Amino acid sequence: MAQPGVEAMLAEVKRPTGRLHLFLGYAPGLGKTGAMLTRAAHLKAQGIDCVAGFPISPCPDSLEQIPPLLVAHRNVSVAELDLHGILRRKPRSVIVDNACHVNPPLFGNRFRYQDIQEILQAGIDVLTSCNIYQIASLGEAIRPLAGSLPRHALPDSFMVQVERIHLSDLDESILWYRLRQEDFFREWHPTSFERALFARQENLSALRLLAMRHAADHLSRQRQNHATPAPLFIPDQTVVGNRILVCTSAHFPASTLLLKHGWHLASRLDRPWFWLHLLTGDAGEISGPEERALREQRVLAGEMGAELVTLESRDEVVTLLDFAHSHEVGHLLLCRPVVDRWWSGSGDLKRLVQEAKGLHLHLFSPQEPPP
Repeated sequence: MAQPGVEAMLAEVKRPTGRLHLFLGYAPGLGKTGAMLTRAAHLKAQGIDCVAGFPISPCPDSLEQIPPLLVAHRNVSVAELDLHGILRRKPRSVIVDNACHVNPPLFGNRFRYQDIQEILQAGIDVLTSCNIYQIASLGEAIRPLAGSLPRHALPDSFMVQVERIHLSDLDESILWYRLRQEDFFREWHPTSFERALFARQENLSALRLLAMRHAADHLSRQRQNHATPAPLFIPDQTVVGNRILVCTSAHFPASTLLLKHGWHLASRLDRPWFWLHLLTGDAGEISGPEERALREQRVLAGEMGAELVTLESRDEVVTLLDFAHSHEVGHLLLCRPVVDRWWSGSGDLKRLVQEAKGLHLHLFSPQEPPP
């Protein structure tokens, strides 16, 4: 049986023995660092050896700090995380702030989240932080708000290792006032992307909602993974199955978003999923850009754990339904060009809806994201 996307990605990453706690916010200035210090104080009160792996100010005297490494970068001495110092000290738990931080050149790992993965593999629990716009899989939801994407973000291969999300929240009107203060800006050093993202107050509301949804989805997956098995029952014979099938198109500008939705759905339901490309006799010659788009979709789907399928078809409805029934598919995700063609021509969409007994149909038509 094929594995769902999240399990396939975990198969490529050695499962850490340490536990990863992510303190998530929708923007800077929400108190994520303070929340990590509070969590560390609780751990120490329980007799757990917890230290700060990076200088935190203000830091309680009771919390040991691993001295940083001083690295020369652009003629300036910069304090950086001492990964080997943490591994030598080997505490039970360590605070490593700002998982999305970029390390200086020639420093070892390129990103701090890679340092965190090494710490986890050593059996050490990690408390770290990030903002919602620093999660790569949510990029297509972030792009319309800022007109671009951040230069660096946390990949799915890191995010699937998160055991628990601690959400830091604050009313967006209060945060909007705080972000406008000159002292805060001097301490924060926002990037050009962040300046564009936080140029409008309504963006804070959108980011806040996105962070809440992401945390809720993560909690829902946790509960499903640890739920008591349900008693046996006789299923409804009209239900085809529980796997996910994503059918994309080279003509669809947001096929990447559709693939990510399929992966998230498979992860949330803990189900295997397929990427399907149909070769039809009337498709004609495919252009160079379209061929590249299909190749990129195939690579991305494979990286996210989908089983890759290409089928020749004279009747797309028959091919889709035959595949769905023979492979226990319960959710079918279609993109706009396929839907538009079926609406306007032969009535295939109506036939699909009538004959797809037990299938949950997801028809996507999002706007193309700005360049």
